[in-house]
Amino acid sequence: MVLSAKHKDELNCAIADYLKQSGYIEAYNHFVQEADIPSDKVNDKKFNGLLEKKWTSVLRLQKKVMDLESKMTETVKEYEGGPTKKERSSDTWIPRPPERYCLTGHRMPVTRVIFHPVYNVMVSASEDGSIKVWDYESGDFERTLKGHTDAVNDIAFESSGKVLASCSSDLTIRLWDFAGYECIKDSTWTRSHSILCTVRTDWRLPC
Repeated sequence: MVLSAKHKDELNCAIADYLKQSGYIEAYNHFVQEADIPSDKVNDKKFNGLLEKKWTSVLRLQKKVMDLESKMTETVKEYEGGPTKKERSSDTWIPRPPERYCLTGHRMPVTRVIFHPVYNVMVSASEDGSIKVWDYESGDFERTLKGHTDAVNDIAFESSGKVLASCSSDLTIRLWDFAGYECIKDSTWTRSHSILCTVRTDWRLPC
């Protein structure tokens, strides 16, 4: 991997800070001189502890990768050792109690539940006019998206998961920025009947 000039400068400053903070003064002086680090960057506080932070981040990522590889291996073994399609019965694939989580929060019937295409969250819509975001791995409630004044009939993510579309019996369609959880656009349907469904899930927001 080839570093850009900016990244090289940041790495050099982070190394220099590490040498100085660790008490390797002679090595620090030689490194600053050889790397030609400008004097105004030598004492820049934004590089304090940066190398250690980056290193611990790498270790965390390595552990996560190893955990994912282990889970993938287990999944492959489970799939290869499982019954074929002909051998399957309803007892092997129909969910059975007890459930892993019971998510409560809506005051009226739930009309739609969808999973985010990238993150480990799911979104539910309800006749109470609210849209709720849940972490499906932990079962934790994340937040509520408010804006509709009547039942939310359907919801859908665009393909990247950055924008959520919702439609409601209040005759509006809303687009939500899923990073900031804010409504970025709403359109009102002028006819007298409800909007029952959103668009297909492979749509993209125009640039």
